[in-house]
Amino acid sequence: MPAQPPETQFQLHAPEDIRAALFELNHPDSRIAVRNVAGEETQVEIVALDGDARRIYWRPRGHGRTSLASAELKNMLAGSHFDFDAQGYGGVVVRFRVQRPVIVYSDDGEPALASPFPDQLLRIQRRKSFRAAAIRAQPPASAKWRPEQSGQAIAMRIHDISLDGLGLRAEVPVDALPAVGETLRDVTLNFGAHGEMLADLVVRSRYALGRQDEAAGPAGAPARRAGVPPPLSHLGVSFAEDMEPRQQSWLQQIVWRMERAK
Repeated sequence: MPAQPPETQFQLHAPEDIRAALFELNHPDSRIAVRNVAGEETQVEIVALDGDARRIYWRPRGHGRTSLASAELKNMLAGSHFDFDAQGYGGVVVRFRVQRPVIVYSDDGEPALASPFPDQLLRIQRRKSFRAAAIRAQPPASAKWRPEQSGQAIAMRIHDISLDGLGLRAEVPVDALPAVGETLRDVTLNFGAHGEMLADLVVRSRYALGRQDEAAGPAGAPARRAGVPPPLSHLGVSFAEDMEPRQQSWLQQIVWRMERAK
């Protein structure tokens, strides 16, 4: 079994990435615990996030309009910093540290604790089933594969992506693509500004999208009548080998950014 990548591989430093990860915790199904320097833990909720001022407003669950100045809460808030350990929607884990908060009040007198956004944050998405649509990526994410028996490369569009594999779309007849169980060697995966990687991919599913009545020409190139749209085929593929921790972390962040872009 491959070793789990160290958590530092999932650390975010870019302000826009930190902001997006914090906003994920706004989901009502999020579960957030905060520990003080003494190790005392309490369940909290995020009341609001101010992206412009870069502040988090939070409070212990169940306190609502009650005073945050009680002796119990003063003890809980003792210390110079606090560690957030949150599980957000979809199983994502978000961890970060904030300095000691200040108590603030809304216009209607409701109290909350205010902390600045952290300078760095861990965001871990270990569920391999989490899959992001890549169809809106700009520039479009693409794949290129050159069959061993042919000198002509087949260009494909990456339709969706997860840590397990990819959904690929190609404008070629389905019979021109590898069958289920076969391996595509040295496929170039291009994610635009995020970079590219080389991978071996195993075909898990293969099917035609729409009718493919036109005959295929040489090297799988379709011979079509004027006005007839090109054939479109789908390949579901998985990575042939376990990725290195650094590759897994890099790909995970691409998955997340594509999902966030929706």
